[in-house]
Amino acid sequence: MPIYMIASVRTTLVIDDHVLLDVKRQAIEAGLTVSEFTTLALREALRKREPPAHRARFSVPTFGSGAKEDSSPEDIADLRDDGG
Repeated sequence: MPIYMIASVRTTLVIDDHVLLDVKRQAIEAGLTVSEFTTLALREALRKREPPAHRARFSVPTFGSGAKEDSSPEDIADLRDDGG
């Protein structure tokens, strides 16, 4: 008979007392344990999060006559090959 393990991680969170009381009340109303209710609430909150619109651009300073910001890969390869 196979033995199945339930993956679970035990951790400690610091939760505001008033928030924990609300969690306990709502867990009881939903017929769930505090752990089950908290897991569901966290999953829902993570699902609702909007991904960042885009990452901020950054620039790298160049010195001398090297590749410029709008250089193509071919331009960069030419500079490399020409020592330039």
